[in-house]
Amino acid sequence: MSSNNKIIFINTKVIFHKFTRLLAYSVVLFFIVIDIYPLIFMVFSSFKTNSEFLSNMIALPNALHFENYTNAWRVAKIGRFFVNSVYITSVSIILVLTLSFFASYIFARQKFRIRGLLYTYFIMGMLIPMHAILVPLFLLFSKLNLINKWYTLFLPYTAIGLPYAIYLFESFIKAIPAEIEESAVIDGANNLQTLAGILLPMCKPAIVSVTILVFINIWNDFAIALVLIRDNSFKTIQLGLTNFIGQMATQYTQLMAALFITTVPVLITYFIFQDKLTKGMIAGALKG
Repeated sequence: MSSNNKIIFINTKVIFHKFTRLLAYSVVLFFIVIDIYPLIFMVFSSFKTNSEFLSNMIALPNALHFENYTNAWRVAKIGRFFVNSVYITSVSIILVLTLSFFASYIFARQKFRIRGLLYTYFIMGMLIPMHAILVPLFLLFSKLNLINKWYTLFLPYTAIGLPYAIYLFESFIKAIPAEIEESAVIDGANNLQTLAGILLPMCKPAIVSVTILVFINIWNDFAIALVLIRDNSFKTIQLGLTNFIGQMATQYTQLMAALFITTVPVLITYFIFQDKLTKGMIAGALKG
């Protein structure tokens, strides 16, 4: 190959490399815009009047109408639904973490006859779509008189969060050498002290990952809450959004303000813990 041909080949290779990289960046940028645009649209719309929104949805607001947020919080009682969601989500996360940690310790350390069967039973819960269980769940809760109770949503949310949590915790605990626990027992620690003082801190990445994923799933849930809750005293913030939709008119701008209020906790949680979530997912995959 002559020197001119080599130069042409190298230049072609460089151009092709730059083109593929530019194409990759363009594709990523395209999906970023698609993901961010609904959030930007929601924020801009939340500062408009209802007439401005209906006349031109994509235009910027003429003035910032902060009363949409105050009306959404006070008049539509989004504040009460917000507190309900915080309460239900917090208790459900605590239940999932506690039950899954102890169950995972048993699966990882104890040997008994039906261990594999029970573990498979829990893990199969990740394969069942949530919407497939709505009708059986409603019939079961109706027969047991569990609808419209202050503890109603704790039960399904905990059950749905357990399979993934058990899978992740079991992978972490199994990767920890049992000799560490045996040394602690020799030093005089009991089983509870070993779990709380040794295993629990070592499972911190799993705890963060489970907490974030369970929080997002519960906070954004609409279907289960809609099926099981009718009383306004126990409604979550997602159900509260339906208060803006009427038979004759819909308060779109107040609805956008309420939607942004519901989105803020998820955004804050993700931006604070995104690194720990990524590390926890990677560590769980490697250890699993």
